[in-house]
Amino acid sequence: MLSTASIEIKHISAAVPKNCIQLDSFVGQWDWKYLERAKALTGISKFHRATGDLTGADLCVHATNLLFEKAQTSPAEIDALIFVSSTFDYSQCPTGPSIASQIGLKKQAIVIDLHSGCSGYVYGLLNAALLLQSKGIKKCLLLNGETISKFLDPADSSTQLIFSDAGTSSLIELSQNQERNSRFILGSNGNSSQIIFREEGGAKRTVDADPYLRMNGMDILGLSSKVVPDLISELLAAEDLTIEEIDGFIFHQASLKILELLSANLKLPKEKVHSTLAKYGNSGGPSLPITLLDYKLKSNINAASKNTVLCAFGVGLSWGAVNLDCSQTIAYPMLFV
Repeated sequence: MLSTASIEIKHISAAVPKNCIQLDSFVGQWDWKYLERAKALTGISKFHRATGDLTGADLCVHATNLLFEKAQTSPAEIDALIFVSSTFDYSQCPTGPSIASQIGLKKQAIVIDLHSGCSGYVYGLLNAALLLQSKGIKKCLLLNGETISKFLDPADSSTQLIFSDAGTSSLIELSQNQERNSRFILGSNGNSSQIIFREEGGAKRTVDADPYLRMNGMDILGLSSKVVPDLISELLAAEDLTIEEIDGFIFHQASLKILELLSANLKLPKEKVHSTLAKYGNSGGPSLPITLLDYKLKSNINAASKNTVLCAFGVGLSWGAVNLDCSQTIAYPMLFV
């Protein structure tokens, strides 16, 4: 467990591509009964996917500009930026500095690229917390963007019928209430890294590398059923809280089957587990902040999110969880780009 000064997500925004592909558009490639079974397992019936040269970074820029406008925040106020992604614009050139220039940050701002996938938002929050404990850092932007669709095999239903694209922007600050710390529970298992994996793009294999993302859905299901319940139990024990005292559980949106399995294993009340799979699908790391945003837009009553557990797991393999007070988090409606 890692304990930091208490942080808050002050504002949160997100953007997804306007281009929306319906599940029934795959009829002919796969028969309708197969697609219906896939929908029952995933909870996904449409996919927001980037076209042309639109990237996760671009979507984050759009989301951040919206946040600046709505929150009446100036780029000059931002002291640090963390960009979390597994689909950077270029393989050997950091994407964060380009984003910082596009959104008008001062050149003295600290800019960090964090290479992470499904669990990236939680790891990004930890890095933001550590930065905010440093003198001179008062406001940190945490951006999480992916365009996974650019790396999907058109003939592979295990990925083609799962993933969407998205970009999110969160303004993170230290909480004024430092009576509680932010406690992070994190872990990884590199021995299982090829459960969800793409060969091309790295230095390990440069000849005849598979360009597509590959995933073993059943192994991901096994990971979530074994690791996540223990992760949540450890977090609640560290926080000295019970499930009844948690207002909401915001999970990485892996699939409906996984969310149902986690809810059953942990005996979570249905109303405490929020899902955006039907709206936005699985966008990897950004799916967690998108679900938090959607949860905040629906909750209306601030007190309903005083104890909000954020939990992510997947590619790496890696996982992480944190309990935050999101009662003062201001969320803005989804932007379609």
